Amino acid sequence: MTPTQEPGRAAPRRTRVRRRLLLALALVVALAAAYGAWRVTGAPRTLDGGDGTTVVVGARVFGGSDALASGPLTVVGGCLGIGHQVVVWPHGTEVVGTDPLVVDVPGVGELSLGDDVAVGGGTVHGYRAVPRRCAASPLFRAAPG
Repeated sequence: MTPTQEPGRAAPRRTRVRRRLLLALALVVALAAAYGAWRVTGAPRTLDGGDGTTVVVGARVFGGSDALASGPLTVVGGCLGIGHQVVVWPHGTEVVGTDPLVVDVPGVGELSLGDDVAVGGGTVHGYRAVPRRCAASPLFRAAPG
């Protein structure tokens, strides 16, 4: 305590600091819980969908987000997507045809370009397996089937 401080003022200040630290810690834990729903193992990969189209397939995950992406299966910036979003497809997704492009998505089934599709998942940023030409578009990570 400095000579100009009043006695007894240090304790309330320490209490305020502790409350702020606890609030900040609670916020960090809440954010970690919200974004920590994905538990990732293995490495993502890309598949050749023919005609220069890339199919981005994520690593094996357990859990996921509960947002919904729906619309026609399209090519977005050279990558397979839904509507205007590039999709990081769930682990196990395979290209089963290239003329026309057909993918088999675990828990969804076979899909062709133009098919209407709806998948759960969530928005991602800076996903390392997405080719640069596709990374300028919004990215959506589809949850496992």
